[in-house]
Amino acid sequence: MNILKLTNRPKNKLVQFVKNLEDLRPSQLDFENSLYQMSEKIDGVFCLALKLDDAVTIFSRTGEIYQSMKHIEEELLSKLKNKDIIFFEATNRGTKVDQSIISGWCRDKKTQHPELVAACHNYLTLEDFCKEKSSMTFSTAEGELSLRIKDIGGHFKAGVSCYRLPSLPCRSKAHALETAQEIWRKGGEGVILKNLQASYEPGKRNASLIRIKEKVTYDLKVIDVFEGTGKYRFHGLMGGVVCQWKDGKTIRVGSGFTDVERSGDWIGKIIEVEAMRESSKGLLREPRFKRIRLDKTEGDF
Repeated sequence: MNILKLTNRPKNKLVQFVKNLEDLRPSQLDFENSLYQMSEKIDGVFCLALKLDDAVTIFSRTGEIYQSMKHIEEELLSKLKNKDIIFFEATNRGTKVDQSIISGWCRDKKTQHPELVAACHNYLTLEDFCKEKSSMTFSTAEGELSLRIKDIGGHFKAGVSCYRLPSLPCRSKAHALETAQEIWRKGGEGVILKNLQASYEPGKRNASLIRIKEKVTYDLKVIDVFEGTGKYRFHGLMGGVVCQWKDGKTIRVGSGFTDVERSGDWIGKIIEVEAMRESSKGLLREPRFKRIRLDKTEGDF
């Protein structure tokens, strides 16, 4: 099955992207006239599952078929109607592991990984998903999702591989930040804020899906490397990478790499870069390499 052909959409515009809170103008967050909902941001791998002709297929955000989650496919087969689509984060059952390990499990074509569970967070029909903008609001989608996937208050219940990500109404920006602070204290990633009156828009990044993280992160394309100094120059290792940034600018990222990684081939790769915040000049303050995004083929800019 090729979901890119089904939707007539390129792989870099298959799903809607989240926008960092820091990138919003104040007027774009309107709590007086809009209803918002928030849920914990899961540090997993984004997936979408489609039921079509009595079979469920799980795809990556770029349309690649994931073959290592047959247990999730079987559970969703009994819960979904034909042409239903469920969006979820693949995460692990048990002790938290790094996102790069989860990504490897998802992409595994030889071994099944029953340790993976689906934290479900959105719903659409295939017909709606093929539109440039869904006719179904996030509020309606939430109602449909709750009919199919139960909120079990966690994902460690025996025999359950799919659960609805718990959410709650958000009254204000301060409320969202307070919730994010509480999640950070527990070692979590942050908050996803959703405008319930908005609709899903594949390929877009706007104020209807907002990410609140303790530090800002971007997925950037590596376009060059720069020479190392000191021991790195002596051993012929790179000092860091140059990434494509917005407004035609570039970002130099020199920290976060191991010595082994500094000898690798980086040009063309998509990497996750973490920073304290954006500077007054529109660049990143203290950017640091976090990981390679094997599930992405395009950067944020």
